[in-house]
Amino acid sequence: MSPPRQLLANVVTVLAVPPALLTLFGRCGSWHWLADQCSHFPAQYGLSLLLAAVVLLLARRWRTALLLLAFAAVDGWQLVPLFTATPPQGAAGGGQVRAMHSNVMSDNDDHATLLATIRAAAPDFFAACEVTPAWQRSLDTLRDLYPHAITHATDDCFGIVLYSRHPLRDAAVIPLGFAWAPAIRAVVQTPHGDLGVLAVHTPRPGDRRNTMQRDQALAAIGSAIAPLPAARLVIGDLNVTRWSAPFQDLLFAAQLHDTADGAGWQPTWPTDVPSLLRIPIDQALVSSGIGVTHRRVGPYIGSDHLPLVVDLVLPAAQ
Repeated sequence: MSPPRQLLANVVTVLAVPPALLTLFGRCGSWHWLADQCSHFPAQYGLSLLLAAVVLLLARRWRTALLLLAFAAVDGWQLVPLFTATPPQGAAGGGQVRAMHSNVMSDNDDHATLLATIRAAAPDFFAACEVTPAWQRSLDTLRDLYPHAITHATDDCFGIVLYSRHPLRDAAVIPLGFAWAPAIRAVVQTPHGDLGVLAVHTPRPGDRRNTMQRDQALAAIGSAIAPLPAARLVIGDLNVTRWSAPFQDLLFAAQLHDTADGAGWQPTWPTDVPSLLRIPIDQALVSSGIGVTHRRVGPYIGSDHLPLVVDLVLPAAQ
């Protein structure tokens, strides 16, 4: 091997060490909050390891290349359900409703784009977070289509709202672990039956304290949805991906199913980087008996998040 190629192979090997170690570290999220912070990027780790392995294969560094391919396979295996898993299935005969969520970003002043996106998507109901009083005034212009609403606009990042075409019952703003980061809980009385909805924006992780606050909010979701009807939807910016241990704990404890199964690669944040570098932290989770016929992310709306739109099939009315 020529010296330049040997140098390139050495450099690539060194650069591949961090994503390989982070792949392993991220699988230990239930042991330490910092490991959990590393769990959200299997696509990015896997892609970088795959590229490094290709370079090393061309350089005939067989053993190192195969080792990196093994690490890349660990990352890739975590992505497989996004493309192969069966979406949650509902019973035949149920009616379809469309739900939408968007983190509007509090300082985003492009209100017109989101309003047009909502009108184009035509959901039965939509939730939004980071809603300021200015954002609420804009969203209130949709009252001709969505006359039923519960709103909690704030000047910080934890304003939250729910607008619906259909009547809302037992609608309330409730604390989700913390009063300053509330959720909205309501029963949407659709023509196909009642659907319990919890619209969520958990605290953003970062350091140990913030990550623990997010995990506390996630853990509170189970008790928050307990008063709702059996058909339930949790939707919002959960500030967590499906590969995180607290997220998996939430699914198990609250008996919810991830609508991302079989939906493909649908990252939502941050919008200022290419899709392959984003992660899916906006979630829609459903109870057993609710089917998912389609799930997609919406267009860019000026926010650092993309909207999320989910078509659901409710259990057939008894």
